[in-house]
Amino acid sequence: MVILINHQLATLKQGTSFDFISENSFFTGADSYSLSISFPLKGCPQNIAIFGHLYRKDCDFTDTILDCEIHDKNFHKSGVVSIVELSDTEVKVQFLEGRSKRNYYTTMDDIYINEIQMRSAWVEVGPYDNPGMYMKTYHQQKEDQQTGEGQYFGFVFMPWVNNTSGNVQNDMVPTTRVGEGTINFKDQEPTVVGFPFLIEVIKQVLDEVNYQLGYTFDLSAIENSQFADCIVCNALPIPWELPNLNYALPHWSVTEFLEQLELFMCGQFDIDEIGKHISFSFNKDILSAQQTVELKNVTDTHTVEVTDKLDVDNTYIEQSNMAYQDCDHQMWKFYSCPWAIKQMPVVNWNTMSSMINTLRQYCRTTEDYTHSYYKSLHYCRESETYFVLVCHDVYESHTQTTR
Repeated sequence: MVILINHQLATLKQGTSFDFISENSFFTGADSYSLSISFPLKGCPQNIAIFGHLYRKDCDFTDTILDCEIHDKNFHKSGVVSIVELSDTEVKVQFLEGRSKRNYYTTMDDIYINEIQMRSAWVEVGPYDNPGMYMKTYHQQKEDQQTGEGQYFGFVFMPWVNNTSGNVQNDMVPTTRVGEGTINFKDQEPTVVGFPFLIEVIKQVLDEVNYQLGYTFDLSAIENSQFADCIVCNALPIPWELPNLNYALPHWSVTEFLEQLELFMCGQFDIDEIGKHISFSFNKDILSAQQTVELKNVTDTHTVEVTDKLDVDNTYIEQSNMAYQDCDHQMWKFYSCPWAIKQMPVVNWNTMSSMINTLRQYCRTTEDYTHSYYKSLHYCRESETYFVLVCHDVYESHTQTTR
């Protein structure tokens, strides 16, 4: 067995062995690691050259994480070792590979994404601006920036509804100033607040990591995927006077933020702490690049229970639950009407009297509600209004035909 630590050959005691645990990061979120590995120090100049005299108070050795490679016949692993115990005679380390290293690096745990000073999400719009220029995809904005035909905002400025008050932000109205049938932002709303592209948020977070810790990053995999056009539907109303994007973000550390992104985008961030570089790969690309492993000379077998129940702890990463929030304000019913009109069949009536006279018999009945009238919207051309049947018990004296 050959072990290289900081590119130097380390010496093991003869007959030394250690346990090596191999985990599947697609299930546990961790990679392989070892239990304790002992390296002699007393009388071993090779290991002293690597670790120094760690037990001495005057030792200026500050790195507890060291680059490491393990080679043994067909077994090859590359990662780091973490110093876990030492004395004047030996030093004990633990080998960590891939994602298992993250538990030993806490620098990104001290940076919170909502405390990073990010760009303003506000834009001043003119009375004759075409709203379409503010609603282009990520790649369209980048192309406009390169050709000089437009600019890259990093945001999409569409109408949205406050999920607590029901007020419409970035509201639009039909107008004839520019041309028949066009729409524009309301005159009284010269400032609009946008939804950022997810990749724009990631870039601003990693720019701060680069500024504070010196990490470079490569997000080309995300930029070349459908997630480049994904927007973060979270913004703050303009009257709150909080223009910067970070005020609308959760109180997550950078580490938490990257972990949540991995679940959402079904991928993994590769964080090279020694080379100070961050890159992203999708799980499907990682799996397609892996070679087929052939198992030979099986020495033991055991059985396991396979289940897809949601309460299983070690479930597949891409099956992890995601939460969605519904609007609970009173205006949500009003905003849902256009959706209902598109989904339900519509019966047209010319006058209010003809509709009421025809539907009255269907409102007071003991028969099953099987007629199509009960499952349809009723549109009265005279009042330009949609109605639905509200049926009451046949013995009730107060019967309202339509609403």
